[in-house]
Amino acid sequence: MQRPRGEKTPVAYGYFDRNGRTVIDPQFINAGDFSDGPDALAIVIKDHAFHYIDRTGRAMLKLSIDGNDRAPAFKDGLVKWKEDGWWGYRDARGEWAIKPQFDYAADFADGLAQVTLKGQSNWINTRGERQEPPKFQKVAPLAEGFAVIRDKGRLGYLNEFGRPAFELPMLQAAYSFSGGLARVKMDGKFGFIDTKGNWALKPQFADASDFKGGLARVMFAEGTWGYIDASGKKIWESPKESRL
Repeated sequence: MQRPRGEKTPVAYGYFDRNGRTVIDPQFINAGDFSDGPDALAIVIKDHAFHYIDRTGRAMLKLSIDGNDRAPAFKDGLVKWKEDGWWGYRDARGEWAIKPQFDYAADFADGLAQVTLKGQSNWINTRGERQEPPKFQKVAPLAEGFAVIRDKGRLGYLNEFGRPAFELPMLQAAYSFSGGLARVKMDGKFGFIDTKGNWALKPQFADASDFKGGLARVMFAEGTWGYIDASGKKIWESPKESRL
């Protein structure tokens, strides 16, 4: 049967593995990437709510879209969560790691988060204990031994000792290391650098995501989406009329 002109084809998101096998059936209005680690979760939208699902598709947490323009992401294994007007932090099992008690709570980064209570701002660790403020204001937290910083308008990387890791040309954007490579943007194109600051893949992609499980999602020059390995080899490419 021919679809009437002007009628849109319904789109549903799901998940497949690197071999192209469907592991979670398409059923979501939108879907994000899975976080790293054994308790990996992904944020999806279904039934007018944000759901945090595990790799089997089971929902561990649910947040109504009403009043929330976006769902908070897990950072350092915890996600900030508001209940009865107070902020706290939940773990990947959906249980309270730090009970709701703050007027405001920021995401964790490098094991620290900034919280506010009765107008006073403090820093806490993932156990809820008060800590000294961090020495550096980072663009992205420490990951695989490197943190992204901005210094006098330039983006760069600090090593785990808080010293500049290497020199880079002027970048438009820089992201955390993942799988031994970091995604950066220069002259309107995305590429990847290694842990020595050398180009692993020179800027050539119109869009790109971080490497996870040895693969990264990118948009090729032809306008198609697909997945590449760390050498830049195409593992899978979508037809021109489809999108990921």
